[in-house]
Amino acid sequence: MLESINLNDKTYTELLEEAVSQIPLFGGEWTNFNVSDPGMTVLQNFTSFQFLQRNAINTVTAEIKLKLLKLLGFHPSDACGATCLFETRETLNLPPYYKFNADTLVYETSKIEKHKPWGIATVYSDNGSVCTDITTLLDRGMTTGTAVFGAPARAGSYFCCILSGQPDFSKRVSLYARVIDDPRRNPFDDGSPAFAELVWQLYTEDGWADLTVHDTTRGLLASGAIDVEPTEHKPAVYTETPEKGYAIRCLLKSHSYDFPPRLHSVTANVIRLRQRDTKAILLKKSGRRTVLVNVDMEAYPYIYVYARETAGGTYREYLPYRNEDRGRFYTAERERDGAARFAFDKNRFGFAPMEGKQSVVLVCCTEEMARSRFLGKVYGYIDQEIDVNEMENIIDFCAMVEYESADGPEFIFVKPGERSADFSYTLNARDGKIVIKDPGWGSGCKIYVASCATTAGARGNIKEENRFESRGGDVIVNPAPGTGGADAAGIAELQRRFAYTMKNPESTVLTSDYEDAVKSTPGLCIHKVRATADKGLVTIAVKPHADSERPQLPPGYIDAIHKRLMRRRMLTTMFKLTQPVYAPIDVRAQIYVKSYFNNAGESVEAALRAALDQVTGDTGFGEVIKFNDVFQAVSSLPCVQSVYTLTLTPCPGSGAAQNGMDIVPDTNCLCYPGKITLEINTSGVV
Repeated sequence: MLESINLNDKTYTELLEEAVSQIPLFGGEWTNFNVSDPGMTVLQNFTSFQFLQRNAINTVTAEIKLKLLKLLGFHPSDACGATCLFETRETLNLPPYYKFNADTLVYETSKIEKHKPWGIATVYSDNGSVCTDITTLLDRGMTTGTAVFGAPARAGSYFCCILSGQPDFSKRVSLYARVIDDPRRNPFDDGSPAFAELVWQLYTEDGWADLTVHDTTRGLLASGAIDVEPTEHKPAVYTETPEKGYAIRCLLKSHSYDFPPRLHSVTANVIRLRQRDTKAILLKKSGRRTVLVNVDMEAYPYIYVYARETAGGTYREYLPYRNEDRGRFYTAERERDGAARFAFDKNRFGFAPMEGKQSVVLVCCTEEMARSRFLGKVYGYIDQEIDVNEMENIIDFCAMVEYESADGPEFIFVKPGERSADFSYTLNARDGKIVIKDPGWGSGCKIYVASCATTAGARGNIKEENRFESRGGDVIVNPAPGTGGADAAGIAELQRRFAYTMKNPESTVLTSDYEDAVKSTPGLCIHKVRATADKGLVTIAVKPHADSERPQLPPGYIDAIHKRLMRRRMLTTMFKLTQPVYAPIDVRAQIYVKSYFNNAGESVEAALRAALDQVTGDTGFGEVIKFNDVFQAVSSLPCVQSVYTLTLTPCPGSGAAQNGMDIVPDTNCLCYPGKITLEINTSGVV
C-alpha cells in the first residue's frame, strides 16, 4: 500500500549530472558548465530543491498513512478490556473499582455490587407429560448436554430452576447458560434469525408471571447471559416439584429450531467484572456542603480534592484541614460501609465549592500512581511527547493541567482529543505517550494524571473455571469465558485489515462469492450450496443441515440468506434461492459373491447406497454419478467375485437424467438410493 513507486531513486549528484547533460538540448549558447558560472549556481539550487521535493513526496509518514486508511474506513482503536461473568456464592458488598486477581490479570467492579448468597438448588424439565430431574446442569464438569425442551423440541415445554435462597428481584438478577456448541452452526451476529420465542417467568402467589429479560443466548443456541430486569412481582414458594422453593422457569412458547438446543450448564447469581487495572479514578460530583465517595479506600488511599468556586471557572485544590483559621480546606469522615464523606464549610474556612454540576472533582490514586502522577512540563512546541509512567494499553485516561495565576495554582481536566482553554493533546494509548497538539496558554504548565487504567486486551478473554481472589479474601469463579477483550489497533494492524479486505471482498461478483456468502450466513447450519449464473440472474440451491433425511430450506433460513445477499449483490445482478431437489436412483444388479462370506448381500447393498448418496456426504449439487465409480465400489468388495449386471435408473421427472450409463442431476439436485433390487448368486463359485 502506497509503496509501489519510489520517487527518490536518484542522488543529488545524479540529478545534477542529468540536468547538465540536457543543457545543450535547450540552449546552445550555454557552454560554461564550471561551478563558477552563475547559471550553474542557479541550476544547483533548483536541483537541490527537486531532490528535497522528491524525498518529501516519496516519504509516506505514519500520519499520512493513518489519514488515508481513515478515508477507506479503517480507524485506529485503543485496547479494550474484556468482560467476564463471575459466580457469587457468599454475601458480597463491593464498592466500585474493587479488584480481583488471577496471576497478573486484574478484574474490577464497575459499580456497587451487593449480592445475597443464593443460587440454584435443583432443575426440572417438563414437556407437558413427564417431569424430569435435570439437576446435572449444575455440574459444570459434565461433558454432555441436556435437551431441555426435548428432542425434537416441543412448544410448551419448559425447564424450571428451584432456587436456594430468595433473590432480590427488585434489582437486576443475572444468570448464565452454557450450551453445547454445534460445530455445524455459523457464529451468530446481531442480524441472525430468532429460532425461538422464550418466556422467562417468576412464580408468584398469582401463578407464573412474565419477566422482562435481556437474553443473549439466541434461544439457548449460544452461550450467554440472561439478565432479568427489576420487577415488582413478589416471589412465592413453588410446590409442584419434588423439591420446593422459589422458582423461575424458561418456557418455550414457539420455535422453528433446526436443531433443538442442548444445555450444558446453568449458573445463577452472577456479576460482571471488567478486565482492567485502574491506577487513578476521576470522580466528578455536584457541589454541595458534602460529597460522598464510595471506592475501596485501602486500594486508593491517596485522594486529591479540587473545586470550582465560580461558574465556568477553573478548579482550585482543597487540602485536608490543618488547624488553620482560613483557607481551602475540607474535612473527611469514614462511613460504616467503607465510603468517605467530604465536607466543605465556607463560613468556617472562607472558601467552598459553588453549587452546580461537576463543581467538585476528586482524584483517587493507588500508592504507585500517587508517586508518579506528575508527567512533566509543557514547553510550548507542537508534537511534544510526554511518557505516561512507562505504561502500555492505557484506557480511560484524563490529564490534569496546572498553571500558575496571580491567585495561585489553577487546574483544568482535559481528555485526549478535547480542547480546553486552547489546550489539546492526543494519547498514544498503546505505547503510553501523550502528544501535545496545541499547547495554547499551557506553555510552562505542568501535567498530571487525573484518571488512568490499563488493560491486558485480548489476554483478558480467559477460559472458564478460573479462581479469582481479592485483597480482602473474597473468592469468585468465572463460569463463562471472558469476551470483548481486544488489543489496540495501530497503523500496522489497520494495514493488515486493509490488505485482508482487498483480498477478501464482501461484494458478491463470482458465483463462488455467492456460495461463500451463503455458507457463512451467521447463525445458520448450511451443508451444501451451488450457484449458477445466466444473463444477470444467479440461481442458488441451498441444503441445510437437519435431522430429517431430505430437508428443505425453512422460512427463517430463506429470510436470513436473502438479507445477507441483498447487501452484497451488484446492482445489475439479481439472485434466486431454490429449494434442493432430491432424486431417487433405482438399482438392479446381479452379483456373484464368494461362498465363504456371510451377509455378502448386505455389504453389497451398503456399498451401493454409499455410492449413490449425495445427500449426507460431501458430494455437491449437480455432480454426475459415474457408472464406473459405482461399479468399482461394488466389484472391489472382498466378498464379491464378479458383477454380472448393473443398471442405474433415475425416476422420471425427479431432477436427474440418464446420459449413457451415467446419471446427470440438475444443478439444484442431489441423488439418493431408491429401490435396490439385488440377485446374489454363489453358484459355481469356489
